[in-house]
Amino acid sequence: MVIKKIVAIVLSLCVLTGIFAGCASSSLSNTEYAVTFADGEKDLKDKDGNVIATSAQLAKVYKLYAQYLRDFYENYVKTVYAVTDFNAYLTQSADSSGKTVEDYLIQQTQSAFTEYLVIKKQMKDLGLSFTDEEKQTYEETYASQGISEEQTKEICKTIGISEEEYKDCLIYVPNGYTHFIDYFYGPGGEEEISEETIRNSYNENYRRFKCILLLKTDASGNTLTTNELTTKQQKADSILQQVNAGASFEDFIKSDSEAYTDPSTVTDEESLESVNKTNDMLLNTGYIIDSNGSLDSVSQIDSSVTEQVFSMNVGESAMIETTTAFWVVKLYDLNESEDLYNEKRDEVFYSLASPKYSAKYTQWEQDMSITLNEEFTNTVKPSALTTLFYSDTSSDTNQVAEKQTTGLSVAQIVIIGVCAFVVLVAVLVILMIVLSNRNKKKETEPLVSTDASANVVVDNSDLGDLPESSTEESTSVIDINSINSDQTSTDDEEYKPVFGETSEDSSKTDNDSSTNQ
Repeated sequence: MVIKKIVAIVLSLCVLTGIFAGCASSSLSNTEYAVTFADGEKDLKDKDGNVIATSAQLAKVYKLYAQYLRDFYENYVKTVYAVTDFNAYLTQSADSSGKTVEDYLIQQTQSAFTEYLVIKKQMKDLGLSFTDEEKQTYEETYASQGISEEQTKEICKTIGISEEEYKDCLIYVPNGYTHFIDYFYGPGGEEEISEETIRNSYNENYRRFKCILLLKTDASGNTLTTNELTTKQQKADSILQQVNAGASFEDFIKSDSEAYTDPSTVTDEESLESVNKTNDMLLNTGYIIDSNGSLDSVSQIDSSVTEQVFSMNVGESAMIETTTAFWVVKLYDLNESEDLYNEKRDEVFYSLASPKYSAKYTQWEQDMSITLNEEFTNTVKPSALTTLFYSDTSSDTNQVAEKQTTGLSVAQIVIIGVCAFVVLVAVLVILMIVLSNRNKKKETEPLVSTDASANVVVDNSDLGDLPESSTEESTSVIDINSINSDQTSTDDEEYKPVFGETSEDSSKTDNDSSTNQ
């Protein structure tokens, strides 16, 4: 009977411990998740209700985006603008509305995270996935950012995610839109864009021209004098007159265009390859631009040049003055060769499909009822983080990061303390009961008894309490430590900000460039 009493006491204490633990957990619930969906759901689920990512995983995903975008921007402004105090820079106004740089970065983080949620869910719902070949291509592109494998491992360790989750967030998922575009608008898609439609758009919305460029600056970038500018304008007018009279446009590109480089003057093999590529475009392919003046994803032609080119007929020439140069241009046939169309075909296709996809994406996002948890996102805003990407981590910083990663939260410390107290009380109660029963036995039972059949003296004093009968059902005492031990591998593991300070060496430069001449 005494064992039953002990079990009852231990179970009661377990219940009390659960209550304490529940209180501690609920008090931190608002900082454990990053987002809620329809009906207050915090896990990301597919259309069948299967969990794609738990709330704890999503919190780490948001944290990864917050850290990456913060560090990317910090590296950029330190490299390009020589900013030394990034936290002070975060408080500066980003635009006339009064939004700060930090507000801007938070907005970018939220957009990236939302895109991750939408793409992740829709790819699962539609049964789409990345092939190994696609993953390799994406990884090679990402590798150009200069983040080493060792840094990646340290980042994953600090944030608490696997390397595969890291790649999924920063490398694979951002390219997911291409799958949707091919799925809906590619050959055999639900809303297929026909080849005829693509070619018609190419003919209507693109123009091909070649140019002779005479800059308004010298080799050092200094603006030319008035007389020098007049001379250059007269030269441009003269070239135009000769071209209109039948002179070879390509010959003038070689002899007069300041965008052309004589290959014989280049000695470095790598530079020669680049020069030959540029010269080939100037002499043969020319520039193929859309009605917005876009040459490619990063280069933009001056609007005055674009307007002039789109007003011309094939074979016509013109001279255009911009703020930086004198342009002599000639319009060429878009369909001079099939290679010209094939080179631009995918760009034209995506220009047609992207608006359709954007509308579909907006509807998906609305249907998901995404609501970000501001209490959580405030814990990982840029000013609350320290550099992790794009820097060499010192040994001291590693120790700090490791300590933060493996440290216990306040809630866990409280729970463990309560559990220890409960166990101590349970042990004391059990000891008191045992000692009490021993004292009773000393008063009512002999210290020894004799087994007549074997003449062996048996000492009962150390046997404790025996069952009242041999047929009584055995009872197992629940291990309280197993109930309240720290569960670090469950999906509901508490998310803990675990950033360590790192050095702020910058190694990434901005690769985006545009042509605004």
